[in-house]
Amino acid sequence: MESQLELQDEIMRCRDKFQEEMPDVLAAHVTFRDEVYKDGALSHKVKRLIALGIALRCG
Repeated sequence: MESQLELQDEIMRCRDKFQEEMPDVLAAHVTFRDEVYKDGALSHKVKRLIALGIALRCG
């Protein structure tokens, strides 16, 4: 199994390639992500904790 550091390195390599190939799509994704995690009815922290719980449950 990969270590978390190896996995993070792979994610960053893929992100860099994605940035080169489709910068507009990546920019839209980043904007969307920022809007999703913005404080509102739920705080940023609570939203991140919910996302963590879902990720852990899904494996």
